[in-house]
Amino acid sequence: METPAAPHGATLGRPRWWVARVVAPFAWGAGLAGLVALASCGSGPVASGAGGATAPATGVPGSTPGSSPGSTPFGGDTSIVPRCQDVPALGPVRDGGKAGGNPPIGLQNVLATYANHHPESFAGSWIDRDHGGTFVMAFTGDPAPRLAELLELRPAPGDDSVVRPAAKADGTTGSLPAEFTADTRVRDSGWTIDVVRATHTSAELQAIADGRIRGVLAELGLRVGSYGVDQTANRVQVTLVDGDGVEVRRRLATRLPADAVCTDHLPTADERWPAGVPKPATMIPAAGSDPWVTCGLFGTPFPASALTSPPALAPDDPLAVAFAAVVKETPGGTFGDPAAYHLLVRTDTAAVFVNGAGATITAVVTLERRGDRWIGRGGGVGGGPCDLRALLPPGLGDVGWTLDGSYPAPGPADTTVHVLLSETACRSGRPIGDRLRGPEVEVRDGQVLVAFAAAEPTDASSFTCPSNPTTPFSFTLPEPLGARTIVDGRGIPPVPVRTGSPRTAIN
Repeated sequence: METPAAPHGATLGRPRWWVARVVAPFAWGAGLAGLVALASCGSGPVASGAGGATAPATGVPGSTPGSSPGSTPFGGDTSIVPRCQDVPALGPVRDGGKAGGNPPIGLQNVLATYANHHPESFAGSWIDRDHGGTFVMAFTGDPAPRLAELLELRPAPGDDSVVRPAAKADGTTGSLPAEFTADTRVRDSGWTIDVVRATHTSAELQAIADGRIRGVLAELGLRVGSYGVDQTANRVQVTLVDGDGVEVRRRLATRLPADAVCTDHLPTADERWPAGVPKPATMIPAAGSDPWVTCGLFGTPFPASALTSPPALAPDDPLAVAFAAVVKETPGGTFGDPAAYHLLVRTDTAAVFVNGAGATITAVVTLERRGDRWIGRGGGVGGGPCDLRALLPPGLGDVGWTLDGSYPAPGPADTTVHVLLSETACRSGRPIGDRLRGPEVEVRDGQVLVAFAAAEPTDASSFTCPSNPTTPFSFTLPEPLGARTIVDGRGIPPVPVRTGSPRTAIN
């Protein structure tokens, strides 16, 4: 089975992520488990439906177990598969009142053990950030008796260990925290637990994803971008390359159960672009500008100047209040003291805080804006130098390059430069070919700035991640090199280009 590449920037040292934690058959976070990327490895957002409505007090310490009704399965028309954006998340869900963090490890293991012992009705689990970090479990059938049983559970020696302690901000590995001991019932854990009703079990949905999707799509002549089980919607989500119009969704309903599947389209480069982030027109930033960049430790873009001149944030700003809560709510003190962090960037939909000085980052915490609240999105500890790269225009991907060691290094009188290019993204070992863009070349301050990129492919091939081939390429400078240095123009500051190993044959 093809495995998608990790989302760009999804790792910082030894990370502790609050989302996309997948521990089969128990998954935490956004609710999408078992994603298989085909057309574009991890390159697009995955819709998971709208948030459910707030319920009466349910699953909180001291409340009446099972007081919330289960959700109503979406729609009654079995002649057409719905779009995922039209499928509401399972609910209603009680608001848990937390901005971030994970439940105690012992609590997670207790709930995982219960789920693993009930595969005939278990339909998924997730931390619902839209509703204040409530820990939600889905089962088929009446949720009331399930919730009543869950609230009375206590840790036991035979519990499945599906979660381990995370690294701390100082680089040490924490021991098992004692927030949830053998004397503590689930109802007394301090975390809101809720149970919602689902139509299909996780096993049923995974069987559709594993055994039927690819064959059906191939027979119908549909190109797939990705597919996977979205637990929050109780559906198998299928992302189609060529759109998901009415006729396509009616055809799918003749081969797949309409109440267990939903569709999405492969997002365009503009649709994937982060809200509030300016789109560059060139690969090489203009002289004297403050370009938006990415850091080699994480993927959220920010202005280059923010590392040395962070944006101001008032202590009573809702973002500052939510950030402090996110850090403090993380068990085991993983992220240390909130006061040691500073804001790096704040856009319409996301914010990033970092711990460190200048370009050396030791920890990062990301928040996401949902409606009128900020919630914890992810974070990691144990970083290092932050190598800055200017953002590429929409639709373009990274290309690494070196001078071609099969030729002599360019001298002062030379105008021809021989390089070796290699695309960074997963492309199943395919060459760049006619998707190559550039080079952009600019002579500035005793340097020759050069930049390359690759247009994203439009076909639906399955992309795995072996090493991509190097592509020999040559280009002409606007004038002799002279005493100038050839540099990578996307580096901030520009980075001198090294010389690669000689090839066995010159093509």
